[in-house]
Amino acid sequence: MASFLGEKEGKDIAIVWREYKDNWSEDEFKGDKEFIIKELSPREIGEDISRGKPWASHIVYVNGQSVLTPKLGKHTAEILYIEPEFKKLAEKAFKDRFETDLEDFIKREVGK
Repeated sequence: MASFLGEKEGKDIAIVWREYKDNWSEDEFKGDKEFIIKELSPREIGEDISRGKPWASHIVYVNGQSVLTPKLGKHTAEILYIEPEFKKLAEKAFKDRFETDLEDFIKREVGK
């Protein structure tokens, strides 16, 4: 499992990427959940000590299937899945690029 920790707009964010199989048993998904909770438990890490509070995720992005719930041990976090978020960003980037290209094309052609 790889986890990336960061902060955006005053919220601690974790990105969890791990290998899993669609055919995991319920017990395997529960074990995965317990492992992730342990890895993301609030703690003092690096520069976070200087800000006077432990790092504790407000938002957790996770790939693939998961049985994570907002209750992560002693704290609560919003759980979001990476794939739909990535798709939204990719679609927005494509739309923005398409609209810019279309505007440029119209300016060039109408300007002739």
